[in-house]
Amino acid sequence: MDSRPNFATTRWSLVLQVDSTDGAKAALEELCKSYWQPIHAFVLQRGFDQVTAEDVTQSFFHHLLEHDTLLRADADRGRFRTFLLTSLKHFLADWKREQSALKRGGHLEFIKFDETDRSELSSTDGNDAVKHYERQWAASIVRRSLAQLEAEFARAGKSHRFALLKDYLLINPPEALYSRLAQELKLTESTLRSSMQRLRLRFRHVFRAEVAETVSSEEEIDAEIRHLLAAL
Repeated sequence: MDSRPNFATTRWSLVLQVDSTDGAKAALEELCKSYWQPIHAFVLQRGFDQVTAEDVTQSFFHHLLEHDTLLRADADRGRFRTFLLTSLKHFLADWKREQSALKRGGHLEFIKFDETDRSELSSTDGNDAVKHYERQWAASIVRRSLAQLEAEFARAGKSHRFALLKDYLLINPPEALYSRLAQELKLTESTLRSSMQRLRLRFRHVFRAEVAETVSSEEEIDAEIRHLLAAL
């Protein structure tokens, strides 16, 4: 399977093609939906309370989608992660100066986050806001990759297999566990090991493709992957 993306159609590359405004705005909207959580996490780390942080995050995405931000997107900046954080920092500076005049962005229902993520995003661990943002960004890509794999296994009627094996994508299970897993899945141990290897390869392909959507060239993918893994 070829995991190399066509960079003419990846979302962030499309955003950078400012001569295709409609497509670029749609691509930016899709990216915003994908990375609501890291932005919200960064805002929380900057000292906003939960309610205000949600309001600020909504308003930021409203600003990003409705103003001329696309025209300021520079291909030389490379990564959407960096562009988004830079834009957010400028927005927060303006927010603090003009918060009484800003309107809430509550009509943008598509970027509401799942209630199950509230406690995770509210927690602090002593790291500065940028490191927390980057860790949440990396975690978002992992979650998106896992969700895609889960859907693929579900379509193949193998949801149970994915549920048992997903925890071993990055680490090997103890040798003693292979026999139990094989028995549970009605596989030989040899078949189980092959299945786990294929799952890991597929995860790497999906993860790489997700990262590719947020950089402007194929050459940047490996460096971005290393950065995100370090953030995790």
